[in-house]
Amino acid sequence: GLLQRALEHYTDLYDIKRAVVHTQLLNADWLVNFFGTLSVEDSMECLKAMLQANIRQNLQVSVQIATKYHEQLTTNALIDLFESFKSFEGLFYFLGSIVNFSQDPEVHFKYIEAACKTGQIKEVERICRES
Repeated sequence: GLLQRALEHYTDLYDIKRAVVHTQLLNADWLVNFFGTLSVEDSMECLKAMLQANIRQNLQVSVQIATKYHEQLTTNALIDLFESFKSFEGLFYFLGSIVNFSQDPEVHFKYIEAACKTGQIKEVERICRES
């Protein structure tokens, strides 16, 4: 509704961050696509603000955004972001969506580490076998 309309017209990062943290009021698909209109720096700042405001509520959509734009935002920057909030669950779901297409040993290692810390032992066994 109105928040979505406001975000379409905001140009100031402070205003965007103030509005984007209310993910419960925004359509998730619209929000993911909205991040495509932001610069890399602004996207990272907004993701950080979303996780700071309410990590439980905003984690799922943050993972969707990270997954869709990981090439632009860089995988290492996104790994650092999730780790800075000690969100191994977020790291597990984000890396889980890209690990099968990645040749980067760091991605595989971080995925195994996140899987261990979230108790996903079957997934650890699978990825160790396959990679």
